[in-house]
Amino acid sequence: MDNKEYAGNWFSKIHPLETGFYVHQINLAKDKFYFSRLSYNKYKKWEETRFTGFVESASNGYTLKSKMCAVYGSTKLGDKWALIRVFDCEYIQFSLVKLGSNTIELLPDSNLEGDEHLQKWIPLQKDIYQSIVIRTNGFKFFI
Repeated sequence: MDNKEYAGNWFSKIHPLETGFYVHQINLAKDKFYFSRLSYNKYKKWEETRFTGFVESASNGYTLKSKMCAVYGSTKLGDKWALIRVFDCEYIQFSLVKLGSNTIELLPDSNLEGDEHLQKWIPLQKDIYQSIVIRTNGFKFFI
């Protein structure tokens, strides 16, 4: 990935579900990506679907090609994640297009539904991680 404007962490808005919510996060590095869907369901608790792979240049942005995909779960946020399943995902690709200075659009290939707009996470201080507070329908979670 030649463009430093794309590099870093990006987050979607919080999407409510009938019994919880989910949020997307993507980390873009030089030639690799890490994409995850963190979800909370009051019955299944915490689940994270992770896609990792390689970034390739495209005519209007970048193409993300998946190499490994796995689902992890936990009953309590902050505890260790247990591997639930690994699945074949080398056929899954995403297109990545920059829409503005702090917004990208992630478009899945025909095997998945919907597109997603993500906002760039800009730390208040360099090299310092801060917590993300998620509030939805009366629930309050700290990540």
